[in-house]
Amino acid sequence: MGIGVRNYSNWIKFALFLIVLCFVLHLVSFGTPNWSEKGWWDADTLDRYFTYGLWQTCYDGSYSDCYYLREPSDWHYNARALEVVGLIGVIICIVICATYIATPRLGRNAHLVLITLIVFCLLTSIFILSGVILWWANTPNVKAGYSAIFAFLAGISMMFCGFAVFMETRFLEEEAESAHIQQQMIQRY
Repeated sequence: MGIGVRNYSNWIKFALFLIVLCFVLHLVSFGTPNWSEKGWWDADTLDRYFTYGLWQTCYDGSYSDCYYLREPSDWHYNARALEVVGLIGVIICIVICATYIATPRLGRNAHLVLITLIVFCLLTSIFILSGVILWWANTPNVKAGYSAIFAFLAGISMMFCGFAVFMETRFLEEEAESAHIQQQMIQRY
């Protein structure tokens, strides 16, 4: 290990993977109109359904027959807001994690960057999962769509990301303690 080059554990690499996974899952769930599905029987087609998401409603599973939700209810606006804040949080987590990895000479600030990343990961997870729970609580008689499931998985992945970053802080402490012991050994001899 050269001067100023930090040895990364697999925990921070796993955390970066989870953040990117969360970003992809959340971006798909954010823009697709399949948070919930509801079907009904129609005499002409016998089976019809509609899907709805944060921003629009589609009929019969066709994305060409979609309409923007003009006047959604208050809980719908709240779910949107929570998911928007969650998406912003994911982007901030990507920037913080990339900064940590790309900047080898953080020194004592490395610990501060990791603690900031843990806080943002957990807050982002809370916002995303709160939006999903709010959605599911207000749509009890419909089937959950893939968009809501993706958002739920994104929130869970951010929670695990926070744990992985916490484990990176433990790795950083062990590395610092090992370097301190080596320094003491060198001074003795």
